[in-house]
Amino acid sequence: MGTLTLSVLVAFASVHVTLVLTCLALSDSQWVVATFDPSGNESEGAIEKAELGLWTVCVNESCRPTGDSDGPGWYKVSRITMTTAFGAIAFALLFLYAFTMFCACKNSPVVAGLSSFAMAIATASAASSTAVFNGNYHNLDTFIPASYELSKGYSFHLAVFSVILDGIGFSAMTAVFFVVHGVDKGYDEA
Repeated sequence: MGTLTLSVLVAFASVHVTLVLTCLALSDSQWVVATFDPSGNESEGAIEKAELGLWTVCVNESCRPTGDSDGPGWYKVSRITMTTAFGAIAFALLFLYAFTMFCACKNSPVVAGLSSFAMAIATASAASSTAVFNGNYHNLDTFIPASYELSKGYSFHLAVFSVILDGIGFSAMTAVFFVVHGVDKGYDEA
């Protein structure tokens, strides 16, 4: 593979991974906590932005306002699951990028293109699934009232949209390289 071609592929991969992780990190920072009055009812203007950092896991009734709290009337919301998911997504991205570039080196433009697009779809699915999981927290009335909602939840939509667009762009770039260099010649002769 030509040095220039390899450099462009690596640079594009780095930009893609950075973009995806940045979007997901922004989504991760949008967690909120709700305030409650002493009787356990949600207070007026209860939605507040949570501070950065890991919060304790809150999956059962022990997380009611009278249970695990950060002071009178505060809920702690789990971000550990989110962080684990982001790490898995990052690992999957790097693996799929390596596979995509391997296919490109082996002169398999169709496989390389499909691999890069599959990577984008898989990441988008993971991001949207995580968003659904978090969004459904307010449906679990065992510990959070139905009025609970995430602040600026569209960060997830931004992540999904960016991943799909970047995946299409990477696929197109791969196809262009093969068209320019010639499928028969391959990268080694480019």
